[in-house]
Amino acid sequence: MKLNTNIEFEGTLAELAEFMEATFKNHDKIVFTAKLNNIVKPAKVESLLDDIIKVVAPSGFTTEAAESSCRRALRESLPTIVGFVESNAKINAIKELRAATNCGLREAKDAVEEVVARYVGNA
Repeated sequence: MKLNTNIEFEGTLAELAEFMEATFKNHDKIVFTAKLNNIVKPAKVESLLDDIIKVVAPSGFTTEAAESSCRRALRESLPTIVGFVESNAKINAIKELRAATNCGLREAKDAVEEVVARYVGNA
């Protein structure tokens, strides 16, 4: 059975997580999709992706396919990364960024602290 439901919620991502857990704790499987638009303006998402990639891959990529793959994985993980930054869970944001891009710890830390935090602050 598939049920699509829209829920409007105002608060931090941490508060939303608590709400979702309490509301749906007896369900076996819940798929939750967060919209990045409420945190980072849609017009800035591509710029954010570009800026993160400059930090995590300062030397560029060996092939266009490698850059495309990284960009695709990063785009999928971006709502989670931004959500972690917004809720002040930078370590989790760094872990998520490393998993998405296969970058080093220093690059991920720099990207989260210097790039993502700046965009979240200017949303």
